[in-house]
Parts: sequence; C-alpha cells; structure tokens
Amino acid sequence: MALAAVALAALSALALSPGDVEAQDPPSEEVRRLVVALEDARRDHLWRVAIWGGANVALGVGLLASAGRDETPQRFGFGVQSAAWGTINLGIVSFALLSGDPAPPTTLAGAIAAENGWSDLLLLNLGLNVGYMGVGTALAVAAGRGLSRADEVRGHAYGVIVQGAGLLVLDGVAWLASRSRFDRLVELAGATEIGLVPMALVDPATGQFVRSIGVAVGIPIG
Repeated sequence: MALAAVALAALSALALSPGDVEAQDPPSEEVRRLVVALEDARRDHLWRVAIWGGANVALGVGLLASAGRDETPQRFGFGVQSAAWGTINLGIVSFALLSGDPAPPTTLAGAIAAENGWSDLLLLNLGLNVGYMGVGTALAVAAGRGLSRADEVRGHAYGVIVQGAGLLVLDGVAWLASRSRFDRLVELAGATEIGLVPMALVDPATGQFVRSIGVAVGIPIG
C-alpha cells in the first residue's frame, strides 16, 4: 500500500505540466485590471487616430478647395498629403473597429503576451513614423536642388513630415503606457510562487485514502 501511495504521488506531481498549471491558474484582480486597461488603451488609441485622420481630411479638403496647383502649389501639395493620409488612417481605424477586439487573455502569461504584442506593434509603427519623416525631409531637401515643380514637391514633403510627426506622438504615448502595464505584469510574474503541498486522495479501487502531492500556484492580488 505504501508503494502504491508513493507511485500515485509521483504520478500526481508529474501529471501537472507547467502548461497545465498555467491553464488552470485563474488571473488575479490586478491581472484582470491590466487586461481591461489594455483593451481600453487599444480602443482609445484607435479613436485618437480616427480624430487625427478626420482632422487631416477636413484640412486637406479645405486646402484643396482654396488652392490651385499652379497658383499655390505648396499649399496644394500639403493639402493632397493631408487628405490622403487622413483617409488612409480612417480606413485603418474602421477596419480595426469592425474586426472587433481579440479575445481577452485569461492567464497571467496570456496577459503578458498580449501586452507585449501590442507594445511591439506600436514600436514597429514608431519606426515607420520616423521613416516617414525621413522621406519627407529628403523630399524637402531634393525640392531645393532643382526639381521641377519644386514648390509643390516641398508642400508634399511638409505634409509627409507633419503626418509622420503626428503619428509618432500618438503611437509614442500609447507605447509608453503599454510598457508601464507590461512592467507591472512582469512584476506580478516575478512574485508568483509555485510549491508542492500534501494532498489526500481516495483510491477508486479500494476506497481508501492515499497520500499524494499537489502543485500550488500563488499570485499576489494587491
């Protein structure tokens, strides 16, 4: 009987892999709060980009309505870029909102992965925004070196620079907030404790109690 108890204890301990423990581990209130904060942050960021896009569409249309390509080429070029970028941003936001929110994570590890993925996406966008500004700067420099329709090219260049700078600010604010949440999740993961606890189980064959070992996972909730 003692051998059976030892064998059952060993099987009970080995049967729980790290993935099983993670899947069974309910998130703490702090983890739930951070998951909800991520969902709200995604939605708020999309709406901020939508407002930025709508403002640029209005500005671009206004400039194009009051500017002629030959009479005020620089204003015309800036208006084209403003309207085009605003339309693209509104399209991206509309697609994201219509696609719906991803399923919220239900574990600490899932929350860390979701937050890290959002942070990486924002970081990629930050790099692209810097690239947009670089392209605009290159166009502005080229416009001063004998390009045809230099004033119009310069207007396009300034428009691209402004768009890159605006998105850089929006994505930068969202990225800083994301890293703050991510750091907190990592702190929670570092404070998680896993230990073995004695258990008593009923042997279905004999109906007698046998000793076993269980895995206990502790996560701070505040």
